[in-house]
Parts: sequence; C-alpha cells; structure tokens
Amino acid sequence: MTWPGASDVPRRVRRPADAALLAATVVALAAGIGFAVGAVGTTNTLETELSLAVDGLPRVLLSVISFAGGVGAVALPLALGLDLARRGRLALVIEALAAAGVGAAVASGIEWLVSQGYVPHAVAAALTAPVTASTRSNPLSEVVVATAALLSGSATSPRIQRPGIAVVAALAVTSFFGGDATGIALIASVLVGLIIGFTFRLALGMPSTRATPDQVIQALASVGIVTGALSPRPSGREGSRRFAAAAPLTTVEVFDRDALGSGVLTRLVRLVALRPGGARAPELTLRRQVEHAVLMGEVLANAGVPAPRPLGAVDAGGDSLVTAWRAPEGRTVAEVGDLDEAVVASLWRMLAALQERGVAHRSLTAQTLLVTPEGGAALAEVGRGDIAAPDIALRLDVANLLAITALHGGADAAVRQAIATVGTARVTAALPVLQPVALDRAIRAALRDRPGLLGTVQDAVLALSGAEEGPAEVELRRVTPRTIISILGGGIAAYVLLGQLSRANLGQTLLGVNRGWAAATLGFAALTFAAASLALSGASPVRLRYPRTVMTQLAVAFAGLVAPAMLGNVALNTRFLRRSGASTGAAAGALGLVNITQFGSYSALLAVSSVAAGIGPRASFTPPPGAVIGLLIALAAAVVALAVPQVRDWVRRRFLPQLSEVLPAVMGVLRRPTQVAQLVGGALLLDTSFVAALYCATRAAGGQPPLAGVAVVYFAGAIIGSAVPTPGGLGGIEAAMTAGLVAIGTDAGLALSAVLVYRVATYWLPIPLGWAALHQLQRRHAL
Repeated sequence: MTWPGASDVPRRVRRPADAALLAATVVALAAGIGFAVGAVGTTNTLETELSLAVDGLPRVLLSVISFAGGVGAVALPLALGLDLARRGRLALVIEALAAAGVGAAVASGIEWLVSQGYVPHAVAAALTAPVTASTRSNPLSEVVVATAALLSGSATSPRIQRPGIAVVAALAVTSFFGGDATGIALIASVLVGLIIGFTFRLALGMPSTRATPDQVIQALASVGIVTGALSPRPSGREGSRRFAAAAPLTTVEVFDRDALGSGVLTRLVRLVALRPGGARAPELTLRRQVEHAVLMGEVLANAGVPAPRPLGAVDAGGDSLVTAWRAPEGRTVAEVGDLDEAVVASLWRMLAALQERGVAHRSLTAQTLLVTPEGGAALAEVGRGDIAAPDIALRLDVANLLAITALHGGADAAVRQAIATVGTARVTAALPVLQPVALDRAIRAALRDRPGLLGTVQDAVLALSGAEEGPAEVELRRVTPRTIISILGGGIAAYVLLGQLSRANLGQTLLGVNRGWAAATLGFAALTFAAASLALSGASPVRLRYPRTVMTQLAVAFAGLVAPAMLGNVALNTRFLRRSGASTGAAAGALGLVNITQFGSYSALLAVSSVAAGIGPRASFTPPPGAVIGLLIALAAAVVALAVPQVRDWVRRRFLPQLSEVLPAVMGVLRRPTQVAQLVGGALLLDTSFVAALYCATRAAGGQPPLAGVAVVYFAGAIIGSAVPTPGGLGGIEAAMTAGLVAIGTDAGLALSAVLVYRVATYWLPIPLGWAALHQLQRRHAL
C-alpha cells in the first residue's frame, strides 16, 4: 500500500510528552501538598519571614508588578487568540478558553469545599492562612489557575509563552503580598492549572505537525536520496514512523515532534529503577534521537555487522526529521521460530563482533534479530545502545542473547555456541544479570511460557565451564519492594525502640542485673547456636563438620544485622551445605526439612505452654472462635482455588519440579534414625533455650514470672519478629515481649529491662562473633 499524500496524516494526535508532563505535574502537586501538610509550621514561618523581607522593597516596584499582572491577565487571552488565528488554529482558541473556564470553576469549587469543611483540616490549614479573626485566605487563586490552564491548554508559540509565564508570576506575587493566598496555595494553583491544561491536550489531542509523505519524499530528494513511493510499516520503538521505499532495500524513518516522548517514561523509570549502566538515558530532543540512531548505524557498519546503514538525514519542515537507511534482507527470529545451530552460531558471531569493539546494542529481541536468506545473522534495528559501553551493558547483551537463543534454539545449543564464540569468561560473567528484570519485555513475556529455562541455561553454562557454582546474582534494581518494606518497617521499629530506650538507661540496666541469672542468660543464648547446628546436621544429606556448622550459625547472626531474619539464614546455610558437598536441590530440601521440623516443635511447645499457663490441672486450651472461622474460610478458599484448572496447572508448574528434586534428599534423611533424633532434638532444644534465656533475663532484672507464661511471651514475640521486615525483627520483638511480660504480671520497668538483657545476649553480642566466624569460614572456603 502506498501513501499518496496528506490524507493519511491524522489531523490531531495525543502527544506522549503531554502524558509525561501531566504525570509529572500530578506527582509534584501531591508531593507539594504532602510536604506542606507535614511541615505546615515551617512553611508558615518561611512565608512570614519572606513577607517581612519584602516590606523593605519600594512600594512602586510592587505596584508595577501588580499592574503588569492585572493588564497581562486581560491582554494574554487576546494575544493568544490572535497568535492562534494567525496560524490557522481557531479551534485551539476555544479549547484554551474552555480550559481557563474549567480552571476558574475548579478553583471556585475547591474554595467552597474548604469553606464547608469537606477538605481534611490538615490540607486546608496548609493551603490557607488566617486573614482576620473569622476569615482565611483562599486555598487557590482563581486567576492564577485560569491563566496557567489557558497557557498549557494550547500549543502556543514561544513569543506568547514567555510573556504568559511572566504574567502568571506577576499574578502570584501580587496575590501573595496582598494576603489573598499563601505561597503553597499559589504553587498549587499553578500546578492545578497545568494539570487542567494538559488534560485538555490529552482528551482532545493537538493539531498534527507531521510532515506529509510528499514532504518526506521531497526532503530526501533535496539531499540526493530518491525513494519513490512509500509503504507504511509498523512504528518504531520511539514512536517514529517507518516506511518501505520503492527503491530496493531502502527504508525511511521519520521522527516527529508531536511523537517526542514516546517510550521516554518507560526508559526513565528503568533508568531510575536500575543501577548505573543497567539502562540508558532517553534522548529528549528530535535531533538527539536522529544523531544517536545515525551514529549507531555507522558504528555497526564499521564493525562489519549487517544492520541498517544510514544513507542520509534531513529536516522536513522543522517539525519532522527524516532518515533513510539501507536495510539488510531477512526474516526476524520471531518469524522464523525454531533455529538450527548454524543460525545460533551466526547470531553469537555477530554479538562477538560488537563485544570486541565495546559496543552495546541494548535492544536485542526476537523482533530485532534477523536471519538472512543465506542463514546468517543481521540486525533489523540499530538499537538504543552505547559505544565505549559500560561492562554491565555488555553483560546485559550477552544475557539477552542467551535467553533468545535458548528460547528458539534450545539451552544446550545456545550455551555451546556462546562459549565457543564469545568465550567462557564473558558468558559466565553474564550469569549474574541473567534475570527477568534485566531482560527485554518481549523476552520476559516469552519466558513465562518456559518456566525454569533460565535455570537450565545457568546449569548448562556451569557444566560446560567446569565451575561448581556460578557467581552470585547481581541486584540490578536500585529499589526493590523488599527495600521499601524494610525501610518502612525499620522506621517504625526505630520509633518503637527509641521510645522504649527513652524510658530506660541501658547502661544502668546491664550493670544492675543479677550476675548469676545474667550468666545463665548468656549460657542459654550460646546453647541456641549449638541447637541450630544440631538440627541442621540432622537434616543434611552430607556429613557436616560440627565446629564449622556452629560457626555458620554465628555467621547467620551477623547476617541478621543487614537482612530480615529468614533471608540471611537461608542464603548462608544453603551456601554452607553446597560447599560441604550437597547439591542445590538437596540443600534446599535440608533447609525445608529444618523449617518444617522447627514449625512442628514451635507448635507443640506453644500448645503445651499455653495449657500450662492456665489455672493448674484444670487448664484447657480452647482456640478463639474467630481463629477457627478464619481457618475454615482459608481452607475453603484453597479448595475452591484448586478446583480451577489454571490454578492447578500453575501449582503443578511452580512446585512439582522443586518437590521432585527435594523429596529424595528428605526421604534419605528420614530413613536414618540418628539424624532424625538430631533434627527433632535440635529443634526442641533451640526453642527451649530461647525460652530459658528470656526467663533467666527476667529473673536477672528482678522479676519472678511463671515459666509457662514466659514461654507464651517468647512464642508471641517470635511470631511478630518474623512478621516485621527489619533485621532481627528489631523493634517488633522488643515491643511484643515487653507487652507480654507486663501482661503476665511483671512490672513495666522490669519487663523492659528484662527484654533488653535478653536481646543483648541473644542478638547483639553474637554479632561481632558472627562477623569473625564469617570471615574465618570464607578464608577456609567453607562459605
């Protein structure tokens, strides 16, 4: 299909840049109001000081600013209308005036809501200030909102935009020093006006400024490139228009100003979310986009890589830049489907040519890789990569191609050709970034249908390279959900812990305790590490050296300082078991068996201590009705979910492969009575040691609690500690155990002192010992 003229160019377009500006403005408004609410006293003080500072300015200057703002507010709509009419855009005049009218209405509506008390008091207090004893300033300035909406709701030229910004500033200054609105209210007024204007732009679209096909052909002809008729092709990744030209193997790409910003938000999110080198900053102007594409094309050509080669670039009317390319011939990997090993080898040779020159493509997918008619490899796009690329970018290219060739040619062929072409060192170095977050979106979508493929690729690399285990996975994300939860949990825990410590002197607490009971507390704290080591030895499919096992548990205590409790436990124990000769599956099975046994021990001791904490021999344990009902509801929901075929398939894919690998190791342990005794005995000893440590700490502080009650307090604190996403359950455990000891009759001051003694013995003192144990184990290559 040819594109005959301007009829196929849309009259209006919704510009990606407007969506990005709207999102940024909404975030800025929410952040500004949030800051004002949280620091209302500070903002009021700053405004007062600013008002006092301006009192010294000449009154004539303020009068001139006020006059300029008033005249400008009247003259601006007229000037805007004349400018748009001169450019033949009368419809935009109506839309801009409508945006201004909506802005004024919104400001009036918010003022009414505030006056009627429908707005939260904290927000109203941040946006307004007392004027008289019975009146307050306006929460928004209607004229500022309307003027900002007028400017942002239309495609004004710079000759109108600059005076318009000055008018808005003059209006804001006049309102502020006239006491009509606070500084925060005026900032909010500007942002609300911008939001309304950008919303109008997105809802109605803006007049297209795209070059027509005839203009594109004529522009290319002016620099000696004859293309003939153009046939539309799918748009590019950055919103560019692409066409196949009548000239053989020639493609045309048009970068339009009204498409600027397409994909920018996604790339900015990745740039912020990933660590340096994980993503490349987007080009924010048309000229930078074109220059980068042409540069990449020349670099690829010089590297001898079959890829689109630039023939020329030209400006087509100021709002569109046009590039012409000599395109390689072939079908995409996505179209080909299954690849034979010769094609896989060609793909890896092409990447090796880029790697040798330090060039990263950053856009390797099944849609951007071509298979030529001769069975070779080529690129359909020049990519969004780098020259003199950082190491992480080069490793990401290797990881993406590993995933693509494994998907389309099999994991064994992919790894075999990768190692043969780019070398073992580069392939092994890519393993830490071979993770979904680092891969292209299209690759991640394909991997959802092939669960476990990345693990298969990693195992194949390790098998061919002869390494026992790959390098540790690199955390590419700057911020993870776990980080956010840990920060929030840590803040809450620190608040709680500081509140507790403010009521007790730690030094006096430790010096004033009964030394005999304190020594017993330390003894039972040390016994917990021996018990944990005993349980792990009982679950291990290989023989463990007991001293090293105890040192590993001490190292786990140090790891608990920088990670939530279970994370450091699993990571270090898994590595210790693997270094001791257990396979990955067997190590996972051993830790799973330890956790199951620990849960059984915990449940049994909790039930016994709950009954014993009752009234003598008549004590009974009756679960709360709410807990029973909740348990029944959860079981019913699980049964209903498993009745859905898709859920059963997901459970089968997600858990059965792990069970098939873990179950043999678990059964091997259970067939040895000695190990079962070690496992169960260690689990029981671990919990009873913690209970005994808490009891001794309470006696050391001067309390005389019942042992069964202390056991219940310990188990409750352990539950909360595992739920609080802070290192060692910090904050949550202290608060829960203190409240628990008070509930069983211990004085509040003694309870806090007892918990502090207990935490020093079981958490803080083992940390330096754990650090030393960790370094010793690493020197001996046991971790």
